[in-house]
Amino acid sequence: MLCNVRVAVFGCRGVVTGAPVSALIVNFRSTDWLLPCLESLLDVGPDLTRVIVVDNASGDGSIERIQAWAEGREMARSHAAPALDGLWQPPLDKPIPVYTSAEDGDVDPAARLVLIAANANRGFAAGNNIGLRYIEACRDASDVWLLNPDVLVAPGALRAMRARMAEDQSIGTCGALLRYLELPDHVQCYGGAWFKGWTAQAGHLGEGHLFEDDVDPELVERHLAYVMGACLLASRTYLNRVGPMDERFFLYFEEMSWQVRAGRRFKTAFAAEAEVYHHHHASGGRHDRLLYGGRLRFARYYRPWTLPTVAAGVLGAAWRAWRQGESARARMLASRSFWWEALTRPGSAPG
Repeated sequence: MLCNVRVAVFGCRGVVTGAPVSALIVNFRSTDWLLPCLESLLDVGPDLTRVIVVDNASGDGSIERIQAWAEGREMARSHAAPALDGLWQPPLDKPIPVYTSAEDGDVDPAARLVLIAANANRGFAAGNNIGLRYIEACRDASDVWLLNPDVLVAPGALRAMRARMAEDQSIGTCGALLRYLELPDHVQCYGGAWFKGWTAQAGHLGEGHLFEDDVDPELVERHLAYVMGACLLASRTYLNRVGPMDERFFLYFEEMSWQVRAGRRFKTAFAAEAEVYHHHHASGGRHDRLLYGGRLRFARYYRPWTLPTVAAGVLGAAWRAWRQGESARARMLASRSFWWEALTRPGSAPG
């Protein structure tokens, strides 16, 4: 059968193999990016069982806009490089049925596109956990594909990640080749990041490299400490044994803390043939506070013996900021409120 139009969720690309897969996206005031993401994602084909969007109390009309898009009343628009237009255009046939639910509300296992309204924005980990609970309640032993709302998915990405995981049953999470949405010939990361335990510093593997077809997946996996949450496929076995994300992290370090809890039971993997394009975010301000605070909290919760060296690294960053004339950043990193929050903020460990 020939496909003359793009049809949501199930296309004409192959046969379902292995466990079901549910895609999970946490959205917070990113609907401009989310709509083209859904246009690309819902055309993945029969490998994908459902797509779940958790709106993290955006409060900006995001839920209404997503519903309007699904009904065909709003068009998706992308800021991606023109070379990527084929990933999200032409538009999918509308209307697309949307099942809406409240946080921890009713579940419809047959729904293909699900929109969940969170009660409050408690962070990336908490938003994902809302979606993970919904998926678990569907009771179909689904693997979960975490995605950011500001990505475009290339055809075959999910299939390549599933194929890599099928090669080794000890793989718990698998990442993709992430390229910049605005500069697709540049790499954002090969699957995820390296990590230095004594300073809690991390960095994307291959960041800024020119895209090359001959990347060595085995070399990447030797240095892959954790898979980046912008595109992370987690097996059902991993989810059942490791449990939910740690909600004590609002943003940053959720993936690393997840992998630390997995320990040596599960490997991280990289599927070089899986290509996903991700928007580049500038850092600064609140992001710096969350990043450096996350370093201290990670040490506090998971590696307390490294807390002195991690704290020294944060103070060093404050000193460098001061020397470079970044006085606001320096004051933030040296402020009593920053250290008080990072070192005394209460919270419950994931169950």
